Amino acid sequence: MSNDFTQAQETPWRYGFLNLMRRVDVQLCRVPAGNTWQPRMEKFRLGQTPALTFAPREIASVSWQEGRLHISLYSLGLWGPNGPLPLHYTELARNRTESRRDPTLTRFSDLFHTRWRTQFYQA
Repeated sequence: MSNDFTQAQETPWRYGFLNLMRRVDVQLCRVPAGNTWQPRMEKFRLGQTPALTFAPREIASVSWQEGRLHISLYSLGLWGPNGPLPLHYTELARNRTESRRDPTLTRFSDLFHTRWRTQFYQA
């Protein structure tokens, strides 16, 4: 499966969120994305990379983690200048992730990012 997404891993800036999600839905999912009973049954995870700059592109990175495709975006989330949270929360999440190597806060927010982005994709 990882060979199907090698190009997306190497050059994530060539992909948009909806195009990549269509590809994930067709190639990875038995049930349409977002229609599983429990989030752990999904073959992918969606997250956001906390950044203090405006998003230069949609997709930040694509990687395989624990047997699931992990897609991280710069936008469409809680963090950053386009997000609903104040910037000092973004700074806190970014510092914890990069300086302390503690992604707990970011991963917790990714629970919500995955759920509502799959609903956005379905719409």
